[in-house]
Amino acid sequence: MQRRWTQGLDDQLATDIKQFYKESAILRKRLQHMLTDMVDEKAKGRTLESHYDSPNWAYIQADRNGYTRALRDIIELISE
Repeated sequence: MQRRWTQGLDDQLATDIKQFYKESAILRKRLQHMLTDMVDEKAKGRTLESHYDSPNWAYIQADRNGYTRALRDIIELISE
């Protein structure tokens, strides 16, 4: 569990958050799997030849990269 989960919280709330985090392992693993699937889907679309024809290709790639990075950050937060 990353420290971010309890950073800035009072002791009781931090203890509660740690307990809830521990109890939600099955849910977090399922969410991690779903988010990983989303990252994989975005990666497949990254190499479609039809996207290279767009004059906005660089912006599309930047958007995809940012979206993927955000999903990976979330995966990292919920991973043990």
